[in-house]
Amino acid sequence: MQFVRVLVPLRLDWIPVYRSDSPLRRGQTVGVMFSGRRYAGVVWETGADPGLDSSRILPVLPDTEDVPDVTPAELEFWEFLSSYYLCSPNEVYRTARPMQMLRAARQERTRTRKQQERAAAARKAVEDRIARLEQRLGAVEARLAAPHRSESVVARLNGQREELICRLNELRRSLPLPADTPPAPPMQTEFHGKPLVVSGAGRRRHYLEAAEKALRNGGQVLILTPEAAFCRRLEEILRPALGAKLRTVDSAALRGRTSDALLRGESLAVLGPKAAVFLPFSRLSLVIVDEEQDSLYKQTDAAPRYNGRDAALKLAGIHGAAVILGSSFPSLETRYNCLSGKFEAIAARGGAEGRLGIVDISAEKRKNGMSGYFSRKLAATIRVARGPVVLVRGWEKPDELSAQTAALFPELRLRTMTLGELKHEGCPGAAMIAVLQADALVADDGFRSDERALQLVALLRSLAPEIIVQTSVPERFDGSRTAESLLQERRRFNFPPYTRLIDIRREATGEIVERHFLKRGPGLISEKRRLFETLPPGTCPDVDPA
Repeated sequence: MQFVRVLVPLRLDWIPVYRSDSPLRRGQTVGVMFSGRRYAGVVWETGADPGLDSSRILPVLPDTEDVPDVTPAELEFWEFLSSYYLCSPNEVYRTARPMQMLRAARQERTRTRKQQERAAAARKAVEDRIARLEQRLGAVEARLAAPHRSESVVARLNGQREELICRLNELRRSLPLPADTPPAPPMQTEFHGKPLVVSGAGRRRHYLEAAEKALRNGGQVLILTPEAAFCRRLEEILRPALGAKLRTVDSAALRGRTSDALLRGESLAVLGPKAAVFLPFSRLSLVIVDEEQDSLYKQTDAAPRYNGRDAALKLAGIHGAAVILGSSFPSLETRYNCLSGKFEAIAARGGAEGRLGIVDISAEKRKNGMSGYFSRKLAATIRVARGPVVLVRGWEKPDELSAQTAALFPELRLRTMTLGELKHEGCPGAAMIAVLQADALVADDGFRSDERALQLVALLRSLAPEIIVQTSVPERFDGSRTAESLLQERRRFNFPPYTRLIDIRREATGEIVERHFLKRGPGLISEKRRLFETLPPGTCPDVDPA
């Protein structure tokens, strides 16, 4: 009898123990009962100490799940996420393999198995025909070899022989491939060095060149975007060059359908949001994180509250893969890693950046220069714009904004978008982007707002040739604050990235009840664990909040 700890897709701080009469492997998918319900579990530990009478321990159920084992690399990754982000391995498992993904994975494996069975049957039928023709050919050649044949008989037998050889050659050329998938060819590896930070408008061309090289060498590529809507925009750039080698996995079902191909060792480029880090890569050689500074990479709703960018860096380390972090304005954490020598940085030049104009709303109000949501300066600039104008709104009420726009610009058709819509859809062909109240788009959480403001400006300048930003805090957006000055300020006050931040939040509301700035160094892990073990009731830890 064997005792094993089995992960279940539930929020549990402990890992249940089960018994099995047959040997089980770590990472094996098994069926288990918990609180009267059946779950697909994953063996986390073999040879476990039950700590109680074996008669009270439930048995593992017969394995009916057509799901492959969790690989050692995946288990190492899950263990890191559980430890770093202070959550249970059960919660990591629930996120890594949601039911929809498991269902799609089973369907894909069933489809693949049926294809292999059909291919095997087709191959067997052709092989049988070949065997019969070879037998007939042998008989004809035996008759030709016999003595005392007339010329007419020899000519007839030679004709039959040539016809049989021709038919055999045709069948051999049409013979279907073996049903078993051949082993993947050896992957050409090379020393990848430090993660590379690529900024500038030309960074996506750099992605494409690196991905093509990795695929030529037989590797697998992971390309992350902040969320699903970004995948479609990046796919338009990559698809013409990568073709069928590119798989977009912006849902759990699509992740499940891609899992089997990755486990078989197919050389693919996988494009997806942060959850794509949980795919079972077997030959990962390159990880690309686009817009690495975007706060959407941070999981906030439920444990594990991981950062997709940082998780991707760890995943790459486990597989020995190269890393490219791309951004229009790299995060201060990434800049800190460049300054400390952990990362390397290059600028990928592309299109020209848009001109930036700042309008001080407070100053305009003092001199009666505002007409509703629009300053006179902004209204005048819109009227002379040489092309489509996009308005980015924040606090403004849509109905009031529509009425003001119609009154001020009756002859113009302006497009109004939220910042989220602008990020998702872009604004191709826009001559100008006007932000009506930029302060509404930058969360004022004490020390990240200035960084977010600079990132917002960098994004806007990459989308249009002219940018007008209305704000009550001009120095936050006009470039007088730089990344270097922000880092100096963070260092002076011991803010991240010079420390590690852990917020203790109320589970029901997300409200911050405690904020801990922990010193980086060898004692960080134990200090994090101490916080986790002394959480107030009804709270949860949020490590490295965005």
